[in-house]
Amino acid sequence: MPNVLITGCSSGIGRALADAFKTAGYDVWATARRAEDVTALVTAGLPPCNWTSTTVLHSRHWQNKSASWMC
Repeated sequence: MPNVLITGCSSGIGRALADAFKTAGYDVWATARRAEDVTALVTAGLPPCNWTSTTVLHSRHWQNKSASWMC
């Protein structure tokens, strides 16, 4: 199953994309800043990543590693 990492999944387009990819059968890894938003992601069946989007975007490992390895 393909992996997808989406930042900003607490609301808006980030959350809509996370839900759409999950529905399409992807393994979705989601990020959010606030604890209550992370709780909502977990409740929706979207495993959260516990770091900031800046960490992910600046990591040279991102291109060569799967999301399941990083989260």
